Amino acid sequence: MGEGGHAAVFVDRDGTLIRDVGHLCRQEQLEILPKVSKALRLLREKGYKVVVITNQSVIARGGLTESLLADIHRELLGRLAR
Repeated sequence: MGEGGHAAVFVDRDGTLIRDVGHLCRQEQLEILPKVSKALRLLREKGYKVVVITNQSVIARGGLTESLLADIHRELLGRLAR
């Protein structure tokens, strides 16, 4: 890594941060997996940037809008921050 670069960890949302429920469509379905908050905190303390990735085909299928997905992600971030 070059000077000034940042190490990063990319984590998948479903099955890594939260319980994989198939096609998550509602905030009520969010369930953060045990020890996730602690693990993310340790990564950040070690200087890693944490990037969450997710592939939400449910949007293309019409089961969820991008706006509702953004709401779900805001809720997830809020819960992790607490």
